[in-house]
Amino acid sequence: MLAAVRSLSRLELVGETLRAALEELAEAAPAWLTPLIEPEWAKRYGRRVEIGKLPGGKAAVTARAEEFGRDGQKILAAAWAASAPPHLRLLPQVEILRQVWFHHYFWDVDGSLRWRDGHALPPASLRFDSPYDTDAHYCVKRDIFVPLRGACAARRSARPRLDTACLRRTSHGGLRHRVRRRDLKTPKSVTAARTAASRGR
Repeated sequence: MLAAVRSLSRLELVGETLRAALEELAEAAPAWLTPLIEPEWAKRYGRRVEIGKLPGGKAAVTARAEEFGRDGQKILAAAWAASAPPHLRLLPQVEILRQVWFHHYFWDVDGSLRWRDGHALPPASLRFDSPYDTDAHYCVKRDIFVPLRGACAARRSARPRLDTACLRRTSHGGLRHRVRRRDLKTPKSVTAARTAASRGR
């Protein structure tokens, strides 16, 4: 099933994921969140995160991503601190933030949070492509990006035919298909006619 979600780049995804978590925390625990907010966050996360092509290429993307990463890690560290209200860790957007950071960042040997290379990401079926619909996964089919929500249900038909069932698992960013051939049984009338013909020989 197609999902009605906005197409996000990886950079937009992490920024929007953090924004969603901040909005949820602002409603659930404003007094707890306020001391954590930095002055530039209003501009950075005050509205929907939309990022076009950044001047500076890959290095600029990495720098912006790691900026988002440090901000998000600040929230996660505070939420998991012993003094934090335990219910904050159970908020849906906070849990999504935790998982998205696990998918897209790693700690280097110096203890710094780093942006993962695209080739080092978990499989597409395991990571999120929208903080608002975690069942939506992007896959590639003949160079066309299609957002799929969960697995496609196989169509049922009384007539014998090939049946294709879409799987959530993906390989090399593409949609894997399982094709099964249904048993094609010979009608009884045809079987009887063949039997009679063989006896008459």
